[in-house]
Formats: sequence, C-alpha cells, structure tokens
Amino acid sequence: MQSPNASGSSNSHTTKKTIADLEKITRDYAAGSIDSLDEFAKYWNEFDGVARGLVEAKIISKAERDLYFWIGLPYATRKAIGQQLATTDLAFHDRLIPAWRDAILAGRHVFHDPSTTSKQEKEIDKLVRTLHGLSVDDSNYAVAYARLLVAAPNVADRILPPSRWTRSPSSGPTLAIPHSHPATPFPQSNGGVVCRPALRRVQSYVSYQWCPSCADQHAVHRNRAT
Repeated sequence: MQSPNASGSSNSHTTKKTIADLEKITRDYAAGSIDSLDEFAKYWNEFDGVARGLVEAKIISKAERDLYFWIGLPYATRKAIGQQLATTDLAFHDRLIPAWRDAILAGRHVFHDPSTTSKQEKEIDKLVRTLHGLSVDDSNYAVAYARLLVAAPNVADRILPPSRWTRSPSSGPTLAIPHSHPATPFPQSNGGVVCRPALRRVQSYVSYQWCPSCADQHAVHRNRAT
C-alpha cells in the first residue's frame, strides 16, 4: 500500500481548500432548498469541511465564516432559523448574523422535531398565562409581552401592553429601550424608541444578495463572538 505521504506536495495541493470553494458551496445551496434535517446536515458538514481549514489558516475570520454560513442558507431556511433564534433571544433581529453554531442548533430544532408547531402553541399559551398572572407594571410582564409579540403578534394585539409602552395614533404601541445592547441594537425611530413595526421586523429576514462583502454593504453585525 502506498504511503499517504508518497504523493508529496501534489496530494496536499489537491486537497487544499480555498475561499472560492467556500463561495461555491454557499452559492449552490443558497440557490436551492433545504427541506429536511439530512439536507441541512449535509450543508453544514460540507461547509465545515472547507471553512474549518480556512479559519485555522487565518484566511477568513470566524465572523466571516458565520456570514458565509448564513448567506449560504436558502431564504426560506434562513427565515425559519431566524424565527427560532428570535424566540429564544430577544436581541436577535433581521440585521444580525448569528454565530454559525447557534444557527446549526436552531436549524436542528426547526427540522428535527415534527411537533414544532405544537411546541410553539404551548409556548404561546405559557406566555399568555404568564401575562395574566402579572401586573402591567411588572418588568417581567414587558419581557413576556415582547416574546409574545415575536411569537404571535395577532395574540399580542388582543392583550394589554406593558404600562411603559406608549400609544401613538400612527404607529400603535411603542416601547422605550433604556438599556439596549450596543452590539445588538433594535432598529430605532428618530425618537429613540422601538416602534411596533420594527419589532415585527424580527420576523422579516433580509434576503441578502450573495457577495463576499455583504457584511459591509448591509451594515450587518454579528450576534455574538465564538
């Protein structure tokens, strides 16, 4: 049997991956569809097989890896994963790029469990019960209401908003965020408040046009460091 090193630099050259290889994977998958956990796993395994070496060789940064992974997902898949992320992290919204491992965990949840809808309904019911048991002045009420607004806006519309929310004739309830996180800001209006439409944009995920410099062109910020 020939030694793995017998081919020398020739073998090393043929197995070396480049940014072009990573870009091809993301373009191909973004143009297609992912409809099952197996297909999702195939994407992240192929992606990791190329991206890992590029990160280790410092050819791309971890932030760039996260961006490539995100834009390589088909829009419908990215939207579903984003919705899942938004239900567990209020700081996540449509202008953020999640850490790729967070996206993988959310994607496994989206594709793996056929009872996802049932679980979401149970979560919504739990949030409603929580709200009924709290005062509108309670800070926990505001947190629960915001989560319900993300998960089920139509249900939230039928429930009294937190007392610190104010009503505007044109835009409906607005919420002042005195301690918003600088690294993950919600879209803000001129008055420094987060409007209801802006909160609903958590459910509207941008279909970024594929390009290596999307982060700069769209002023995208990573959600967290890895």
